[in-house]
Amino acid sequence: MQPEIGAGNPDDPTETRTIHYSQLQNDFEMIQNCVEVDKDLFKPARYDTARDGNWNALLDAQLVTVDRKTTRCRQQPVDYVQWQTLKSSSSRWRAGNRGLDAQGRTRLPTASAPTAGGRG
Repeated sequence: MQPEIGAGNPDDPTETRTIHYSQLQNDFEMIQNCVEVDKDLFKPARYDTARDGNWNALLDAQLVTVDRKTTRCRQQPVDYVQWQTLKSSSSRWRAGNRGLDAQGRTRLPTASAPTAGGRG
């Protein structure tokens, strides 16, 4: 996978540049507004360790702990548009790539996103 981002060319808003996956956070701010939380407050009151196994803040509540600080973050807001309304970018790796909406926002690739030609 080679993510692409708009090149910032006002003369050609469909121009893109390839970025390394490790730069997704820097370019897209995918994770934001992190706050420290008490992970024990997220364990369900009726959690049954004998039945469900040990409760894990990361796996069960999607909370990240680094240096004994547990945080909860927000992801980018998601908006939905029809695939047919997306415009092609200048992507070189995929013919017919529809990656931009009318406002120039980048399509979020998902496992169920249609591929070139509209087939999912």
